[in-house]
Amino acid sequence: MNKNESALVDHLRTKLQEAEDLLDAIRGGRIDALVVSGPEKDKIYTLKGADHTYRILIETMDEGAVIVSREGTVLYCNRRFAEMLQQTIHHVMGNAIAKFLAPPDLERFASLQSRAFAEEGMKAELHLKAVGGSTVPALVSLRTLAMDDMDVLCMVVTDLTEQKATEQTLKSYSQRLYRQNAELKRRAEQLARLSSELTMAESRERKRMSKILHDGLQQLLASAKLQAGSLVEDLVNGDHKESAGDIENILAEAIKVSRSLSMDLSPPILHEGGLATGLEWLKRSMDEKYNFQVALHLGDNPELPDDINIMVFEAVRELLFNAFKHAGVQKAELHLEHAGDNLLRIDVFDEGAGFDMAHLDGLDAGGGFGLFSIRERMGLIGGSLQVESTLGQGSHFTLMVPMVKQPQIAPPARENRSIAGVEDIFVQGTRTRVLLADDHTLFRDGLSRILERETDIEVIGHATSGREAIELARKLKPNVILMDVSMPDINGIEATAVIRNEIPEIRIIGLSMYEDQERARVMFQAGADDYKNKGCAASELISAVRHLSENRHPCEVNKCGSDDVRPCRA
Repeated sequence: MNKNESALVDHLRTKLQEAEDLLDAIRGGRIDALVVSGPEKDKIYTLKGADHTYRILIETMDEGAVIVSREGTVLYCNRRFAEMLQQTIHHVMGNAIAKFLAPPDLERFASLQSRAFAEEGMKAELHLKAVGGSTVPALVSLRTLAMDDMDVLCMVVTDLTEQKATEQTLKSYSQRLYRQNAELKRRAEQLARLSSELTMAESRERKRMSKILHDGLQQLLASAKLQAGSLVEDLVNGDHKESAGDIENILAEAIKVSRSLSMDLSPPILHEGGLATGLEWLKRSMDEKYNFQVALHLGDNPELPDDINIMVFEAVRELLFNAFKHAGVQKAELHLEHAGDNLLRIDVFDEGAGFDMAHLDGLDAGGGFGLFSIRERMGLIGGSLQVESTLGQGSHFTLMVPMVKQPQIAPPARENRSIAGVEDIFVQGTRTRVLLADDHTLFRDGLSRILERETDIEVIGHATSGREAIELARKLKPNVILMDVSMPDINGIEATAVIRNEIPEIRIIGLSMYEDQERARVMFQAGADDYKNKGCAASELISAVRHLSENRHPCEVNKCGSDDVRPCRA
């Protein structure tokens, strides 16, 4: 290398070192402006970032800061932006911003850049392209800035990596929560179905146990008492007569205890007479057991399926018992009425202690058939329980029950033949012709033997159901029918109504294991002439048959008052 070439190299090295020193001075904030000489005149470029305070703020903030020319060249970036790209500041400045954007976002950024120069500013989520091709989600704020004689685009870039990771975690938790909620909902629905099945099973089991007591034990006891009573009348020896009388009394007490247990389990009158009749029995039972008065206001007797009748009855019974036990009063009021074509409304009022509605959920702490359970059970049949209460001012409970009519069993078709001879049924002989209608063979046969011992009474037939009783009444034309209230297929109440309508001359005595007034009233309303408890003395039944055979005009049931449960007499 000659001297000239060596001198040129030294000169170039000196100029390069001056340029590097100048760049370091600019980065260090030691220069406020640059004067650039040109062919026309010198131009002065003010370095706004030279202010030390602002430079520290921008260099130390968590967001990236970038200045981009209109052509898209990075004029400036802070250290945080370079870190997002996993680059150094020197590798970023002077390059096109497009080089650091993910390819799918290039076109979108170009559009945002054009709009940012035309509008005040905007924000958008983009993906930066870091070293190695990895992407960084970022929120980019864009705003134009007039800088000396040129417009530049200022960008503030926020790294969204942690936020996106958090969002993904939350999304994962949300999906997991959704699945768990769906599973909980499925299990809740399953529990509701099981609860419904359990409730119905409980009701059916209570009814079954009540029926076992009624159809089994009570019938045996009644039959034994009937025979014991007949034996008492036949015995001559005083000691034997007294012993037989004691046995009869013991059997009567056993019947009474069994009857009470059967009624507590599932009142048969509820199944035979309907909800309104069952509530009348409940009113009397509350009075007799607890001296608790219930003022009843009943509309028409609603027709409901047996399971729903039982559920509603038990709910009302629990509400009344709660009033007696917790309200501190000795009376309540109950209203039953139709609320539209398809709803039944039952209101229970008391003027007792009341309670704070805010503590409603805690009222079931004592267990039993509480308010929450009543509401749940009403929900199972599409109904509801509404509660209003104020401390010291009493409580008001409203049950809303959907009206689902019970399918009716049609009585046997009447034969198309003349019944002109019906009026002669009482003159076909001197003996009173009796038809026994009872599905309990032991009691029916025992009663038949007792009646057959009477010279003026003739048992002409046995029916084991209400349907058979109707058919035999049409065929045999008895003078008197001893009609069991509870029978399969068509019960004694329905059979009595059919026979009374078709052959009013036949006299009917209702028979039941129960002495309740509600059952007697239902039988009288159906057309019965008398009502007897199966536990009564045999002589009482025989006297009733004879009395009706001597009074042979049909009963005018409509002359009986609604509160009069005594038989109508001609």
